Amino acid sequence: MPLVRETDSLIIKKVLDGIWEIPWSIAVEIRVIKRAMENGTTMIEHTCREGNKLADFLTNYVFSFAGIDQMQFNFNQELLQQANIIYN
Repeated sequence: MPLVRETDSLIIKKVLDGIWEIPWSIAVEIRVIKRAMENGTTMIEHTCREGNKLADFLTNYVFSFAGIDQMQFNFNQELLQQANIIYN
């Protein structure tokens, strides 16, 4: 069974599928992703950000801590309630 990786970036999907050329601004990131994909069967799927609100919410929550050297990540009650509202 292949590993399915989802992205909300149509550019990333098209580049990884070999349909579009790699823009110079993301060349390093694409090399890293391709290297990670060499280890097994991987499928890339495009998912609209609006179609995956819970993942988008959690990603934005984690990125709100960018620049902090150490972070203790706890699923507090408020975070769980917000995620539950989005999920349902």
